[in-house]
Amino acid sequence: MKFLAPLVAFLFLLTPSLWFTWHNQDDPRFGDFGDDGLYLTSARTLFDGGGYRIPSLPGEPAQTKYPPGYPALLAAAWADGATFPDNLKQAVWVQWRMLPVLLLLAMLYWQRLGFTSKWQWGLAALLAINPYVIFFSVMLMSEIPFTVFLLAVFIALSAAENCGWKWVAIAGITAGLAFLFRTAGVALLISVPAVLLLRRRFNAAAIFFGTMVPAVVAWAVWSKQHMGAGTDLITLYYTNYAGFHWLNFHWNELHLFLWKNIDALLYGIGALVLPKVSEALPMKILTQLLAIATLRGCWKLSKEKSQWQYAAFGVVFLAMLAIWSFPPNERFVLPLAPLLLAGFCVEMKELVGNIRKGFHHKDSSQRVAAKIMAGAVFALFAGCLMAQLFTTFNLLPRMMDEFRQRLERNKPAFAWVKNNLPSDARILAEQDTLVYLYTGRKSANLIIPTVHMYRDEPKQIMAAYSDAVNYARKHNLNYLYLTKDDFRRDLDLEDYQKIQKSLEKPTGMAKVYDQGGIRIFKLD
Repeated sequence: MKFLAPLVAFLFLLTPSLWFTWHNQDDPRFGDFGDDGLYLTSARTLFDGGGYRIPSLPGEPAQTKYPPGYPALLAAAWADGATFPDNLKQAVWVQWRMLPVLLLLAMLYWQRLGFTSKWQWGLAALLAINPYVIFFSVMLMSEIPFTVFLLAVFIALSAAENCGWKWVAIAGITAGLAFLFRTAGVALLISVPAVLLLRRRFNAAAIFFGTMVPAVVAWAVWSKQHMGAGTDLITLYYTNYAGFHWLNFHWNELHLFLWKNIDALLYGIGALVLPKVSEALPMKILTQLLAIATLRGCWKLSKEKSQWQYAAFGVVFLAMLAIWSFPPNERFVLPLAPLLLAGFCVEMKELVGNIRKGFHHKDSSQRVAAKIMAGAVFALFAGCLMAQLFTTFNLLPRMMDEFRQRLERNKPAFAWVKNNLPSDARILAEQDTLVYLYTGRKSANLIIPTVHMYRDEPKQIMAAYSDAVNYARKHNLNYLYLTKDDFRRDLDLEDYQKIQKSLEKPTGMAKVYDQGGIRIFKLD
């Protein structure tokens, strides 16, 4: 009976995510990220024994961008003759099952940090109701599974302090698996040995390195051997992580990347506490201030508990994101959520403690100031909680309904493509993997170099979108699939409207379909 209460409490923590997953098990946003579609299609080639490939792209090149760990997990969605889109539900539930594991490992990690049982449950509640955690427990993306492996690594390293080298080896093998789910796991190969060496645990550092590095080397060798030689945008974007990065990133422009990426990182970290319910500048500033407080709390927590492994990984991980060729948002920092939420609570606990001391100050003005501060902090906590709940139970469901409506608008066009276009048609489409899965026709997206965003070159971005016909011709694509929703995420309203207008009658293409705001053109 003593286990019944914790079990009920744990199931209660899962209720918000279960509610959201049940209502969105059809994953209406599937294909919008792009990565999710690539994961699922590559999972099918793994399951079918056809090699690790990108079947949606013309030529079906080898999948050398993403390691095979996460697609291997999703391969179960293709079992027993499952077909798309019916197997989306199965894939979503495979993804969601990683969330209870994440919560359990997070609680064990917090226990090893010395948090009491009440604090463990409180932190677990914060993690379980976080709208980004809930959202990505449905999306077919690798963040949640990757975080599970990260926590397992740090727990094993903590156990190794008392139980010896075997746990170090387990940590290294687990870190290798983490890397095979997400290449950002390579940061562990730097951070973990560095901490062990600073503690003069030379044998442990060698064991960890030796047990993790085989996975990293194996993937590097395989991807190098199977990577295409092309240097065009499509080849680089879909098959060559490093190649696309160096196409955009130049060391003489490091300041541009640091400026935008650090700004995005602070915004993303703070959003784990105060979700982005508004893009107003004062809200952004407050969110970034919360991020700074959170990072300060992480430093204090790691120093007090002498548990540096997660923090050291975070330093290397954030440094990588700071110079990456895409602004990192809350999705990118999600693997740090168990540490960041704990750091935030540590910082707030200290703040509340200082305010309580002010209640008993001999100076009456100090007592008044303490009461005002207490009111402000209470309002902040309440506001953050309301924003979390509002995002989970209002904003996210509305967003998913919008994508569900978008998909319904596209389904007649997908059916038309499947029934009317030749089997060797090659289509330029924003949601390219979705087009492929519904129609069987090879597809690719219109890739825009991200360097234009860092240089603040809206004209070049506009020109790239407007030049869709030449882009299609250059990459041997003979159809253009356009919807009224295309490019909306990447452009402001005015530029989006201009692009849509410029593509109403693209030169050099003949319109073959025009219904429901969806137009399909054939290259002349």
